[in-house]
Amino acid sequence: LPIWHWDEKRRESMKKVFDNTLLWGRNPQINDIHGVYSVFGHTPNAFERITSVYANIDTGCCFAGGSGMNANYLTALEFPSMKVYKQANID
Repeated sequence: LPIWHWDEKRRESMKKVFDNTLLWGRNPQINDIHGVYSVFGHTPNAFERITSVYANIDTGCCFAGGSGMNANYLTALEFPSMKVYKQANID
């Protein structure tokens, strides 16, 4: 995307556009941007969530044993097959 190559001054002036295009921050609405597929984590879920425009692959690997979290896997997504790999936390 051309916006990725903007210099810092122009990026600051278009911060909202930039943030909505390339960055995700717990906003429940994730925009469908032609040519961009977003993969993210940071907010753990019991299962990965994969859609046609994004994948949340944070399945709480750091929450092993007694955390009350029903997730404790490290999850990876392979492109372009979209195959999901999971490894249980063995700590």
